[in-house]
Amino acid sequence: MPKLTMMLLMKNEERHFLREMLDSASKYCDNFVILDDNSTDNSFEIAKSYKNVEIIKKVSGESFIINESRPRYELFNLTMQTNPEYIIALDADEILDKNGEKNIKKLLETNSVYDWFSFEFNHFWWDTKHIRMDGYWNPPKGPRMFRYDKNVNYNWRNTVLHCGSIPQDVLQKQGIYSGFRIKHYGYAKSPTEIKAKQDFYLEKDPQGKLCFMSHYLSMTDKNPVLKEWKE
Repeated sequence: MPKLTMMLLMKNEERHFLREMLDSASKYCDNFVILDDNSTDNSFEIAKSYKNVEIIKKVSGESFIINESRPRYELFNLTMQTNPEYIIALDADEILDKNGEKNIKKLLETNSVYDWFSFEFNHFWWDTKHIRMDGYWNPPKGPRMFRYDKNVNYNWRNTVLHCGSIPQDVLQKQGIYSGFRIKHYGYAKSPTEIKAKQDFYLEKDPQGKLCFMSHYLSMTDKNPVLKEWKE
């Protein structure tokens, strides 16, 4: 059975979805590599308590909120130390659907010709029961899992925001849609909390060079198109 390593970047996730995420990932990951962005709550201690955590450290360089690409690259360097076979990158507010939990290892075993796998991203909105369907929120697909090749000199998109969760070189090889969905709970918050997130993005990217400005502005739409989530 292929070995699957999770790499996770986290910050102050104790009161959010950290336990649910780690409980879920423990069902299909062989080991975890975790980089904590200097949490001030008990996130580090919670994550450290999971038996499959092979490496857990606090960020040594710039914080995620200053330059997203730096801790992503630091996390990947830690992950390479574990001699990984396949790597999946999720955030602490992203949980694989039940179908993925059950079948992801089988996917790797039966699709060894592919080097990367994409997932459908479902953005939960205002609560954990509804996903957003309008505009660019309409569940997109993106790569989050790949086969590690020690002979490749991996590079990351060096941007303060939206640098990606995996190295950009991965997509030069052949990939496929996994058929699995990721439940993203980053917007399963109050309108006030979402507005604060919008303000952060607009401060970091005021000209909309790293993401469509219309997408940033849509975060505070008063009547988004929502759909009930069905597992």
